[in-house]
Amino acid sequence: MTKLIFTILTVFLSHFCFSQISIGAATGLSIAQGSFKLSSDYTKMPLLGLPFSLITEIQLNKSLRLSTGLSFIKKGIRVTSTTSGVDYDESLIFNYMEIPATLKVYVTKGPFKIFGIGGPYLGIITSIRDKYTQTSGTSVTKGNDRFKPSDLGIETFDFGLRLGAGFEYTKSFGSIIVSPCYHIGFTNFSSSKQEVGRNNALLLNLGYLYTIPKKAKKSESK
Repeated sequence: MTKLIFTILTVFLSHFCFSQISIGAATGLSIAQGSFKLSSDYTKMPLLGLPFSLITEIQLNKSLRLSTGLSFIKKGIRVTSTTSGVDYDESLIFNYMEIPATLKVYVTKGPFKIFGIGGPYLGIITSIRDKYTQTSGTSVTKGNDRFKPSDLGIETFDFGLRLGAGFEYTKSFGSIIVSPCYHIGFTNFSSSKQEVGRNNALLLNLGYLYTIPKKAKKSESK
């Protein structure tokens, strides 16, 4: 059994060693809106952020790639309310480091390609910020507090599904990618069983990929 597992792993890793590999980076705009039960006094608003990703893509065949890497993204909840002439705007920000494992499927060929993506991601929370602004007439009170996940009863890990599509333009200098995608959170970020909150976010990404040239195979001597 051990030999069989070792053989499978050897074949699997050997395939990647001889596959075409691309590396790159991406940034853009994230629009997060966590699902959380709120009282009628509050209105849920989008929470904007600037995600950044380091990307590695491994070619599995001509139309299929495995995409992974490291992403830094802002998620969480933003709410507003107006009560008795007092305006309140609060953002509970979760900063995540995420590791995706996404399959990328090309549906067209040529220098200008259309693709679809899908796969899971694992997120690790790196910091929490609570930003708020309270306005009453000419009086404005602001706050920007930092917390650990355990301080607020927030789970450290987040697991979800990433779905999307995009366009890729490839030339000799590399590939330019434009890709909208949506993150669907499965994990309840609240450690309380009475409260259920999940991270959802829309991402609009602009990225660049550079394909590492493969070494030419040496011809066999006659």
